[in-house]
Amino acid sequence: MLFRSSLRDYPLAFPDIGIARLDFRDQASFSLLNYKAGDWGNHRFLFEAMAARLHAGEVLWDVGANVGLVSLHFSQPFFALKKIHAFEPSAGPRKALEALLGSQARVSIHPFGLSSSRRQGRMKSRQGDSSYGMVVQSHDPQGRESIRLESGDTLVASGMEPPHLIKVDVEGHEPEVFAGLKETIRTYKPIIFFEHIFLSDAQLRELTPQGYCLSFLHEDGSWSLDIKTRRRGHEALAEPTGI
Repeated sequence: MLFRSSLRDYPLAFPDIGIARLDFRDQASFSLLNYKAGDWGNHRFLFEAMAARLHAGEVLWDVGANVGLVSLHFSQPFFALKKIHAFEPSAGPRKALEALLGSQARVSIHPFGLSSSRRQGRMKSRQGDSSYGMVVQSHDPQGRESIRLESGDTLVASGMEPPHLIKVDVEGHEPEVFAGLKETIRTYKPIIFFEHIFLSDAQLRELTPQGYCLSFLHEDGSWSLDIKTRRRGHEALAEPTGI
């Protein structure tokens, strides 16, 4: 019983950063364990592409931060970012995120998600894997967790540092996140990486901001501008033309 209990609150230390408290009943916890072991998995090419576009003194928004893998990677002193804003509305994965990065001055953890407007919502998660947490309608009986949602534009208008780069991983809620960032995107033109696998081709075309180019990262690390190839990977990049 003691062994089982320890795996529900397992301390995993990252020197000079923090100690994550992992619950191994959640498959998402293994992403941090693998990362510490040097196995970046399918995040490798995403991290490389993000790093090539992030510069010292800039601001990263990690939307759908989950247990904090992306925020962890870019919180390292090497990147010298001004700020990381990590958004995670679900209490389970946020516990690991807060334990790991809560003491980092350059990281702010927000206990809400981003959407098209400020409202209350609900979330359903795949049993045993919080990385598949999905925002659903408030009346959906599968939405077992009540969450808070905010508009990115409202946050910027209230004084939050606008992002130079945004990573969005919200299991199909991406169009609403983009809608809530319309003015921020128009004004500051951030680079946006986002997961596209839950979206249709029509949704992808509709959410791509004016003046942006859309490309797709394949599992082998190659890139394509052809939307027909997008199922070879999970990540898309919306980048202002001219950058």
